[in-house]
Amino acid sequence: MTFVFSIGYYFDRFDANFIIATNIAKQLKKLGNECFLLAYSFHADKEEKRVFNDMEVTILPINPENAKYKKEYSEANKDKLSYSLSHPLKTLHYVARKTEDYKEIHRYIDKLVSKSEDSFLIGFVSPFEVSERIIRNNHSCPNVVYQLDPWGYHELFDRSKKEERIKKEISLFDSCSHIFTTDVLYEAYQNDPLYQKYTDKIECLYYPNLIEKKHTEKRFDFIGDDHYNLVFLGTLEDSYRNPDYLIRKVLALREEYRIDIRLFFIGNIQSQVAQNYAEQYDFIYIRESMPMKEAGELMNSDDIFLLNIGNTLKYQTPSKLIDYISSGNPIVNVVRIREDAYYSLLDEYDNGISLHEYEEDDNEKFYRFLMDHKGRKIKFEDLRRKFERFTPEYNADRIVRSLKGIRKNG
Repeated sequence: MTFVFSIGYYFDRFDANFIIATNIAKQLKKLGNECFLLAYSFHADKEEKRVFNDMEVTILPINPENAKYKKEYSEANKDKLSYSLSHPLKTLHYVARKTEDYKEIHRYIDKLVSKSEDSFLIGFVSPFEVSERIIRNNHSCPNVVYQLDPWGYHELFDRSKKEERIKKEISLFDSCSHIFTTDVLYEAYQNDPLYQKYTDKIECLYYPNLIEKKHTEKRFDFIGDDHYNLVFLGTLEDSYRNPDYLIRKVLALREEYRIDIRLFFIGNIQSQVAQNYAEQYDFIYIRESMPMKEAGELMNSDDIFLLNIGNTLKYQTPSKLIDYISSGNPIVNVVRIREDAYYSLLDEYDNGISLHEYEEDDNEKFYRFLMDHKGRKIKFEDLRRKFERFTPEYNADRIVRSLKGIRKNG
C-alpha cells in the first residue's frame, strides 16, 4: 500500500501533527508500505526536503496573496525547530485563496498516488481551509481525513460562526472515503445528530506517541538532583492553559512543608501569569524552546517530575501527555475543567497525580506524592501492556485494516 500524508503547514518547530504523522508512517514502513510525507510553506520558493523525527518530509510552496504577511512570517519563524505545541491563531486563520496556489501541489500528489493502485491520501485537517482544498481535489485514490482538532467545535474560534464551520466540516466529510479522529472527538460526533450519518466512516484512533525512549546519562546544568524539579514542556497561554492554580499550590507547599520545589516552564511561554510570578520568585524559571531531540532527552532524564497543565478546551487534549507517560517519569497533571477527557489516564498510570483546579485539592496529597515518587520510573514493558492503544503499532494496524476494507468494498 502507498500512503501520502498531507500534514499541513510546516512551522520549523515541533508540531503535534508532525509527530503523530511521522510515528504512524514509521510503523507503516516497517510493515512494508510506502509512505510520503508532505507539508506546505508560505516562504519556501521551491520544493525542499527536511528530516523530522527521523522521517523525510517534502515541503511544497504555497504562494500567498499577501506578500507583506509572507515576509513577516518568514522572519518570525526562521530556524525554530523547537518543542512548541501550538501555532499562532492568526496563522491558523490565514488562507491562500487563489486556486492556482494549489495546482502544483495537486500535480505533485497525483504523481505520488499514481505509483500504486493501492494508494491513499491521508489529510491532516490543519488548518481547515488549506487541508480542505487539498483533500477535496479529485485525486485518483481514496481521500481520508485525519482530524486531531475540531473545526466546528473549536472553542477558540468565533462562536457566532460555529454553524457555518460545522456546515463546512460536514461538507468535507461528505467528500472523503473515511475519517480518523481522536477518541474525544469520536464520542462528540457519535452524540451529535448533525454528524451521525457519518458514523459508518468515522473511526477512533489514539495518539500514537507511546514509544520507548532511550535512557540518557546526559545531565542538564539547570536541573539539580537535590530539588523537586517540576518541568513543563510546550506552549503556555493564559486564555486556555493558565498556570496560576499550579503556581499557587507550589507556593503553598514551599511555605507549609519547607520543600525546595523548582518550576521550569520551557518552550513557547506566552503566559503573562508565569512571567509575572517568575519576576517575583527565584524558584520559577522560564526558558526558551529547545531542539526536539534535547527536549526528548530532558523528558526522559532522572530527578524530574513532568508537568502537564490541562487546557479548558473540551474537545482538545494534549498528545504531550502520552509522550510524558512514555518516559515512565512521575507526572503532575493539572485538571482545569470537569470535562477534561484525559485526566483519567493518570488513574491508569501508577506514577502520576491529578490536581483538580475546580475542587481545590488538599496540599498534603500533593506533598505526599512528591515525597513518595521522586526518582521513580516505570518500565516501558509495563507501560506498553497497559497503554497499548497509544502505540504506533496498534494505530497503524487499525489504519491498514480500515483502508483495506475501503478498497475491498469500493
